Amino acid sequence: MRPDARRNGNYTLSMILEALACAVVDVGLSPEAFGELTMSEWQAIVERYEASWTRDYRTTWEQTRTLVYAALAPHLKEGVTLREVMPLPWDEAPPKPQLPTAEERAEMLRRYS
Repeated sequence: MRPDARRNGNYTLSMILEALACAVVDVGLSPEAFGELTMSEWQAIVERYEASWTRDYRTTWEQTRTLVYAALAPHLKEGVTLREVMPLPWDEAPPKPQLPTAEERAEMLRRYS
């Protein structure tokens, strides 16, 4: 469901049917079991399903990368790594949030206090 709908508590019939379709087709629940869930139970199921799907998706691509590297390794220069041969989007670490400097903190305090 769309985040704005969750926040406002406004659920349209199409949003409920979309969630029902996901529950039945993707997660494997019966329509009756879906109907008995609370919103927090459904959200927990969706979060777990998404985490599992992401893990499986990444595992498949990691296996593909390993096979590609194994096939190319005899033809590569020494020192070339798996990640250099086939970089994947999750290889890069997310940037660390930059903390405000002392001057910026003082300015924020002055402005918002």
